[in-house]
Amino acid sequence: MKKTLMASLAALALSAGMASAATVNYVVNGSFEERIDNDGTRNVDWDRMITSRNWNTYTGGIPGWQVGAGRLELQANSHRGWTSQDGYFHAELDSHYDQNSNSMIYQDIALQAGQYELSFFYQPRVRVPASSNGIAYSILGSNSVSGSVTGPDGIYQYNTWNEVTQRFTLDSDETVRLVFSATGRSDTLGGYIDNVSIAPVPIPAAGMMLLSVLGGLVAMRRRHKA
Repeated sequence: MKKTLMASLAALALSAGMASAATVNYVVNGSFEERIDNDGTRNVDWDRMITSRNWNTYTGGIPGWQVGAGRLELQANSHRGWTSQDGYFHAELDSHYDQNSNSMIYQDIALQAGQYELSFFYQPRVRVPASSNGIAYSILGSNSVSGSVTGPDGIYQYNTWNEVTQRFTLDSDETVRLVFSATGRSDTLGGYIDNVSIAPVPIPAAGMMLLSVLGGLVAMRRRHKA
């Protein structure tokens, strides 16, 4: 019985150590910095992709992301003086394309059982009302979660990148679908997103300390028996 208990504690300590390792982002190209050239080469040289207006719209060619409806618009830092939250580019889903400009993008992500946190940064477009700035997000799987952001309001203000987080739990290994879609007025003027990530929720420091102690007890018992 003691042997089984100690082995279980050792396994638990090992598992906790793995969970507390350096944070991994399971979202591919979460800051929209990469694209695929016509010859299939993956790089971050956008000079030929962004127009003289410092923005362009795309139906594909953005690694990790699929465009499920409309077009994805990417804007460079210098567009109207706005700065991306991470890197050189950020995304707008109410794209400047046609009258049906609201778009949707998604990414399928394979995850193991456990608790995760979705994080992304949102900014309402300047001089555009909340009725146009809406963006919905969701994690579609066995335990789906969803939410939405808009602004300006009491939380999300102009000229500010605001971090949005949502935790979710998977009871078993599965592939989930991360979805973003424009929900405001379809008028080619909408809110922005950048720096999207999904990462494991770290174990609190107190829990890690307890597991470290238990792991030490396991090691001491093994040395004593030896």
